[in-house]
Amino acid sequence: MGEINYQDLKAYLKQIEAPSDRLPAAVHLIHGEDLLVRTAFEEILQRLLPDASGSLNYEPLDGAAAPIGDVVASINTYSLLGGAKVVALKDARLFHARETAAKLLDSARNARIDGDLPRAAKHFLAALAQMSLSLEDLRTSNRSTRFPDGFDAGSDDAWIDAILDHCASARLSVPSAGDNAGILERAIENGFPKGHHLIITTDLIDRRRSLYKLISEKGIVIDCSVPKGDRRADKEAQAAALADHMHSILEPAGKTMSREVFLSLCEMTGFDLGTFANNLQILIDYAGPRQAITVEDVEAALTRTKKDPLYELTNAVTDRSWDRSLFFLDALLAGEIHGLQALAARMMFIGLYPLAGR
Repeated sequence: MGEINYQDLKAYLKQIEAPSDRLPAAVHLIHGEDLLVRTAFEEILQRLLPDASGSLNYEPLDGAAAPIGDVVASINTYSLLGGAKVVALKDARLFHARETAAKLLDSARNARIDGDLPRAAKHFLAALAQMSLSLEDLRTSNRSTRFPDGFDAGSDDAWIDAILDHCASARLSVPSAGDNAGILERAIENGFPKGHHLIITTDLIDRRRSLYKLISEKGIVIDCSVPKGDRRADKEAQAAALADHMHSILEPAGKTMSREVFLSLCEMTGFDLGTFANNLQILIDYAGPRQAITVEDVEAALTRTKKDPLYELTNAVTDRSWDRSLFFLDALLAGEIHGLQALAARMMFIGLYPLAGR
């Protein structure tokens, strides 16, 4: 079957509409930007099983906790009611490897900074599973030596202790690292009962893995990733994702927005799909019976949430938060800003406010 981008999802769904001769894939793998992944998941689920909510033919499973054997057993078990059946494996960890453990740890730290301890613990435990470590291994004084290449916990690693304490209080444990991918591969190779479908969602993938290659061959992979850099191509991709999401929200509400208003909203929000969607809903409510949303609406109803990473970096350095400083510097470099630009911004800040750099 193959891989499609999120923008191609509607065309794919149209192709498998009845009475089309093309049948939906038995396996769908959705990965990338969280909000786009959730949107794509709901659209595919609605097409495969229109009355999924409350249906005995729909079984959602937690990808971080459900044993893969239970997943395979469920997809191969006929429903008492007959007809189509959908099993969903959400937030799967099947594609994580040791080389992705650093990304998972970064995600855990970011979630901790945002105050979302449950999500931080989820990423943290997944990273430990990939590194074959226990929670107790991270309570030792030399824990920094256990981290994978490319990850720096920072000089202030209290965020790790906060996550460890949360795991202890919530009685969370590191998931077992068995051959889950191999078990699922064999199940896909053998095939599912007719009308049975498996939907997998995940944040990270490794295209080199045999499971990924098998799903792209036997099923459909939906790529919902959006580049986060500052290159022109990255910015265009971000704008396209925001525009597509804007239409999906405004059209059902009977609202319109000109390009000028769209750009004004983007300047307010930056690339944050969750905040962008929330702000659109605020604007819909603010506009009331009016069809067209205006620039004046954006300025009156919204608060600027876009963050300039250069200012975030200088603020973090000024606050002597080396953990946050390294995080924002890493984000800037990952966005392909030149290291000298980051240094120049910092030196200019010290030049304007000499006492702040001391």
